[in-house]
Amino acid sequence: MIRYIERQRSIGSAALARTISILVAIVIVTLSITTTAFGAGYKDAEKAIHHGEFDRAVDIYRKLLEKDRRDMKARLGISYSLLKLGRFDLAYQQASQAVALDPLNARAHALFGTSLLRSGNFQMCIEEFKTALQFDPKEALAIAGLSEVDFYENRSRDSYDKIKLATTLDPDEPDYFYELGHIASRNEQYNEAANAYQQFLAIAPLKDQERRERIRGLVQFFRYIGTTKLMRVNGAENSTVPITLQKYRPYVDLMINGQGPFKFVLDSGASLPVVSNETAKKLGLKTIARGGSARAVGGTGSFEIVYGFIDSLQLGDVRIDAVPVFFRSLQYASDDDPKLRPAGYLGLSVLSSFLTTIDYKNQSLILKHNASLLPLTDPSTEPGSIDIPLRSTNNGLVSAEARIEGQDPLSFIIDTGATATALSQAVIDRTPALQKRMEKRKISVVGAAGITDNVNVMLVSEMSIANLVEKNLSAPILDFGPINETSGFEQSGILGGDFLFKFKMTFDLSQMLLRLKPMSTTVEVRQTTGTPEPKP
Repeated sequence: MIRYIERQRSIGSAALARTISILVAIVIVTLSITTTAFGAGYKDAEKAIHHGEFDRAVDIYRKLLEKDRRDMKARLGISYSLLKLGRFDLAYQQASQAVALDPLNARAHALFGTSLLRSGNFQMCIEEFKTALQFDPKEALAIAGLSEVDFYENRSRDSYDKIKLATTLDPDEPDYFYELGHIASRNEQYNEAANAYQQFLAIAPLKDQERRERIRGLVQFFRYIGTTKLMRVNGAENSTVPITLQKYRPYVDLMINGQGPFKFVLDSGASLPVVSNETAKKLGLKTIARGGSARAVGGTGSFEIVYGFIDSLQLGDVRIDAVPVFFRSLQYASDDDPKLRPAGYLGLSVLSSFLTTIDYKNQSLILKHNASLLPLTDPSTEPGSIDIPLRSTNNGLVSAEARIEGQDPLSFIIDTGATATALSQAVIDRTPALQKRMEKRKISVVGAAGITDNVNVMLVSEMSIANLVEKNLSAPILDFGPINETSGFEQSGILGGDFLFKFKMTFDLSQMLLRLKPMSTTVEVRQTTGTPEPKP
């Protein structure tokens, strides 16, 4: 009897052991299946990213995140894919949650910093990039982000060194080579710029054909330039040229290849000079490259990119040799004076060779080669002048921080070629207080990409840059999406001629400074106060 009971106990122990083994096996198989499913999900998302299917990647990562809200890989993948799609606010939300879940995660801080940079929040983005590098000195996204900041703030050498490092650390990221192309061209390394853009084309998804066509045009353009020294200043070092004004826009007369004069708009809202197709044909100027479309305000939001080359351009006593230009059809308002319809636009690439002063009151353009602004404390500086820091954009424009109605500072393009100050529709959409200030009338707007009808107008009771305030501006509300696709960080508006003509303004692009001296009693000069960083 005793033996029987012991045997039963032995059989019971064996059964229990077998049961436990079976349960363990089931758990292991279940975990294996789950892990395999997650692994397949990550691979599918990575494959979607590789093919440029970023919406699909977001969907895959979201499904993974629904299964585990603490899945960092999925959350970081969503943030990265949203950045690629240009949905910076949503990318910001995902990256900020990732930082909260894992404060020591370098990639999370790098993505958080990039979303802040795209929104124009420079101070906070720099902090996030530096934090990322403290946790992982080889986090390429953070290094590339700091490179972009250096580029926008005119530290070209530092920018170049950082982006070269980023391409070495992560040679499979196309955007790093795209950025390298920008930076190398700024440093006049045109062959390297062409090589960088060529590498972008080799590794970037094939899906975005319009962008690829635009970059193929750049490669062709930079191969043509090669080692040519552009914008060579000859003749006099300095020159004062009269300007005429129409609708707050300054016009100058200039010579092209010894012929002219031709009337051009002084346009700080253009990167390269623009020559009308009619003028190019008249002068026999030839196309040297073309490809893709430029993004701009108005009409369809884009126009074909066609590159040309001018042997010499003469402004007063100053001659500039080897000047690359764009050719395109120009848009005109129906009420423009036919005699003042321009043959082109004189862009920043020419003005950057000089200390450039536009004196609206005395109607003159003053050019000084090899000169720079003296400090405000220098006795020769005109009293009442204010220096405004500038940032360059990826599309070759200059931007400064300004405020609407005392709100947080936002980035605005400084555009002497624009008749009016304009605001981004996106700013209005996310600022309920501004939505109540719409005027009843609608207007038509002539932009670089065409004419837009039925444009809403907002009465801006107060627009300020630094401590300089102008009141009661009527600003059209425009879609800045086309501009922001290629600017690198969000532009919230344009400071146009109706704002700028009340100043004597001097561009010192070697120091990335704009000096403004009020020339109208309607400009209010306030006591300076601290300027908090804009919120993303």
